[in-house]
Amino acid sequence: MYDQQLGEQFDSGLGDPIELGHQAITRSLPTPAGEALRARIKAAFADVAAAGEPGLDALQRALEADAEVSSVNDPGTPRHWSAYGTEELDGYAGLLPMLSVANWRFHLPAFLLAALEKLSLPVWETGLPGAVLFNLTYAADDRVWSRKLLDRFQSLDAPQTAAVCAFLEFVSDNPHQEPLRGLDAEKALRRYWRLQERAQPTIRAGATTAGRGQIDAMPARSSAGKTKTLGALLSVLRAPVNARA
Repeated sequence: MYDQQLGEQFDSGLGDPIELGHQAITRSLPTPAGEALRARIKAAFADVAAAGEPGLDALQRALEADAEVSSVNDPGTPRHWSAYGTEELDGYAGLLPMLSVANWRFHLPAFLLAALEKLSLPVWETGLPGAVLFNLTYAADDRVWSRKLLDRFQSLDAPQTAAVCAFLEFVSDNPHQEPLRGLDAEKALRRYWRLQERAQPTIRAGATTAGRGQIDAMPARSSAGKTKTLGALLSVLRAPVNARA
């Protein structure tokens, strides 16, 4: 027989099941692996310079004022990427797609580290890990965005690329998080970061910076093929009407 008083005492002793579940997830994070990854990210990006680019604070102010982010000339108060707090970066996650290549490379380690701090939180509490993963996932179906992503990815040196790969592998294999984050990390690895260098999509030499350049992953006809096709078309157009009939 169920004893209501005893049951209520038992329930009150347990506490809120959702909160307990969150605490269990937080406590069970693989700390040694996480700390090693943090150290690797910090070491890989230790010497990255801001190169006079606008700070995230200035960009956020421009966005809130409904101004073009590209028109921001004031770099704001110089801050090293390590000076940003996790909660600040959570609020700045929406700026990631708007950053220049140099600014993205400079702030990337801060976002990677902040995403690790937020990894165990549910999606309704933070959008930071999802935003970071989205900005590390190659998208071949959007020519302009894919060009911007490749510009960014290829700006990283070997240790930085390896650090990003290690971050994505960590997220992909981490059971203490939202399941979709692991799937998104696996997608990013599969589309670019885990590929051998010769198999990665690249930007063709001489491609424009406006996103109109050909991407190697997308097959293009050779100039000889184009000349042959154009010649055949002109010969048909120049032929007498009776002959074509």
